[in-house]
Amino acid sequence: MTWRDMYRSASFRGATFKVESADSAYGRRQAVHEHALRDVPYTEDLGRRAREFTVTGYLVGENYHLERDTLIEACETPGPGQLVHPYRGELTVVCRGLSVSETSQNGGMCRVSITFLEAGEASYPRAVTDSVNAISRAGNSVISAAQAGFVERFITDGFPGFVLEAATQRLQVITDFLGAPGGINLAGELEAAASFSRALRNLADNAMSIVQQPEQLASRLIDMVDLASDAYGENAGALFVGLMEQVSAPYGGLTNTPSRRQQAMNHEALNELVRQVSLPAAARAAVSVDYPSYQDANSARQTLVELIDTEMERTGNDEAYVTLGALRTEVARGIPQPEVDLPQLVEYTPPATLPSLLVAYKLYGDASRADEIVSRNKPHHPGFLPGGQQLEVLSDG
Repeated sequence: MTWRDMYRSASFRGATFKVESADSAYGRRQAVHEHALRDVPYTEDLGRRAREFTVTGYLVGENYHLERDTLIEACETPGPGQLVHPYRGELTVVCRGLSVSETSQNGGMCRVSITFLEAGEASYPRAVTDSVNAISRAGNSVISAAQAGFVERFITDGFPGFVLEAATQRLQVITDFLGAPGGINLAGELEAAASFSRALRNLADNAMSIVQQPEQLASRLIDMVDLASDAYGENAGALFVGLMEQVSAPYGGLTNTPSRRQQAMNHEALNELVRQVSLPAAARAAVSVDYPSYQDANSARQTLVELIDTEMERTGNDEAYVTLGALRTEVARGIPQPEVDLPQLVEYTPPATLPSLLVAYKLYGDASRADEIVSRNKPHHPGFLPGGQQLEVLSDG
């Protein structure tokens, strides 16, 4: 295709004009640093300069003055507009200046010179909170406080054997749940699941000896939670919520002797450690989930906030209370992650009984999203979505 085939009639915002010549300016922006007693300057590159287009032309005819006024109005309109450049096609530009020359010798025409600058979007650097790392840091502080509080309270040495046995049984309840949480499946990598299973078996097999060492017990439980996060993958959040429910019941035994009171304290200390280690893990899992809608993310956030509030009311550990409050702030701020634009759930009522494939195609232009509609609304049959009944669908169609 030759240049003649590419040539186009010039206009700006629809205002047409004839072109005699067109000039363009290109290059880079530089800052030249000329230091004292140095002959050779240093030139700092600041990026590509704005491309400038200068067009010289004319308007001619009995009604040229009307075309002139239209062109003036186009050039005085604020903001970017579309320039049809005779040699460079369509460009988005702003008009930097228009000069109009009219003489009595050349009646019925005017000469124009217009300067344009390429126009971009007004984009500025924006601070974005790294929600994943913020929640992880806050969670690590909770874990450190929980570990310190547990070691201070949990004691089996110097007490009768039933205190040790009760603590061992309590640990066994926790390991049993982690191994078989009831309806929550392993969803991580195979290697992660294998590592978790080996560590869990080792902890269960050596429970009595580990219980006699509070520091080691706390470290092993923290490690187990990390391994469980990897092993359960996308199901980790549900696992930890279930685990927290498992260790939320208050101690129901006797407390009429010092040994029984220590047994009760060990029970509560172990439960509290597990809850306060599970909360950060649940928060880390929640912030990493790809939520299908804003409402789903909001529901997960609300569940976590309520669990943190409950734990803050229960704990007697001042440091844990403060760190839980910081974790709550990061969860409320970071789920869903601020930079993620999630679709909203909206209501849609089919005008008649239709198959889910057709509804998906009508809403999204994509019949493959029928399963999404069926999963969210659970109709009796995916081939018959009842007319006149509201459905929950995503707004991104």
